[in-house]
Amino acid sequence: MGCGEGSITVWFANRFKEHRFRGVDISSIGIDLARKKTGNATNLEFAVDDIVHSQLKDNSCSFVILQSVLEHVIDYEKVLEEAYRILE
Repeated sequence: MGCGEGSITVWFANRFKEHRFRGVDISSIGIDLARKKTGNATNLEFAVDDIVHSQLKDNSCSFVILQSVLEHVIDYEKVLEEAYRILE
């Protein structure tokens, strides 16, 4: 959540090829940059999403990364609630 230009998501996707990864960010510019970094990774996708009101389904993720993002969000408690909601 809040993947920005996608470096960390790409790293995880390349390291753990047996798992699927999805990076989301509110910035379409960040997502465009992230999509250019995917290379040959087939276990990875990026999408524009608002992490305060995420489109991700309940219990749809095994883990969530919120690195360098909470300090940019006004309602960080809502983001944490969303992260908890989407976790399995």
